Amino acid sequence: MDRSIVSSSPPRAGRPSTLYRQAGVLKNCVFCACRQRLRIVLSTASARHAGAVELCDMVLRRHLLRSWCGVATRSRWSTSRALHQGQSTPSQAQPVVLLGHPALRARCEPCGNDDLASEKAALVAALEAFRRANGFGRGIAAPQIGVTRRFIAVNMGDNHPVVRDPPRVLSDPVVTWRSAETFTLFDDCMSLPWILCAVRRHESISVEFTNEAGEREQWSEVDKPLSELLQHELDHLDGVLIVDLALPQGVISREVFDQDPSAFKDHVDYFIEPTV
Repeated sequence: MDRSIVSSSPPRAGRPSTLYRQAGVLKNCVFCACRQRLRIVLSTASARHAGAVELCDMVLRRHLLRSWCGVATRSRWSTSRALHQGQSTPSQAQPVVLLGHPALRARCEPCGNDDLASEKAALVAALEAFRRANGFGRGIAAPQIGVTRRFIAVNMGDNHPVVRDPPRVLSDPVVTWRSAETFTLFDDCMSLPWILCAVRRHESISVEFTNEAGEREQWSEVDKPLSELLQHELDHLDGVLIVDLALPQGVISREVFDQDPSAFKDHVDYFIEPTV
C-alpha cells in the first residue's frame, strides 16, 4: 500500500479533495482484500455456488461505500457488526467469528470432563447479545466464538416445551435418531449474516448431551423448529457450514430477502420463525 495514504499527521485544512481521494484508494484496497479472501473461501464450494462470490462482492461493496462515505444507515445488523469486530457490548459478549475463520472449519474436540465454564458463559453472552440486537437468533456453537470444543447454546424462547429455562448449554451432543422425512428451508448463520442458503434438514431428530449439571440428558423426536436448529449447530461442531449444503435454490442476499420474504416462500417447504 502507498505509504502516503496512511499518515500520522492530520490533513491540511482546505484540502478535502486529497482526503477523499486517499479514502477512496484505501476503501478499494480493503474491498479487494475482502473480495479475494471470500473467493478463496468460496472456491472450496461446488461450482453451482459460484454466484455466491458475486453476491458477496455486491454486499461488501455496498457496505464499504456506506462506511467510508459516512452515511448513517439504519441496519438491523448494527450491534451484530460490533460483535463481529470485537467491540464491547453491555454483556461483554465474545466476538462472533466470520466466514473464513479457521475455527469454523475445525472438527471440534469433545468437552469430556473439562469444565469450560468461562467459555460456555461467553457463548451464552454472545447469543443473548445477538438476540437483543436483532430480535431473532436461536442458537450458536462454540467455534463461532473461536472455541473448538463440542458445545452449543440454545434459546427457543420462553414457551418451548423441550427447551425450558433458556438459554441452555448442550455439551458433547450426539444425534441418536433421525426421521426419514425431510424438508427444505432458507437457513441463516451469525457467522455469515449477509446471506441465506436453501438447505435440506430432517423433520425430527433425537439428541443426547451433557447438561449444565454434568448429567446426560436426551431430547427425543423434537419438533421441526428445534430439529433444524440442532442440525445447524451440530454441523458447526464438525466444520460444516450452510454454504456447503446449499441446494439449487441457491444462496440469496439477506438484504434482498428482507425486502420481500414472501417472494421466496414458494422456493422452500418451511420458513424459520423468530423466538424473541
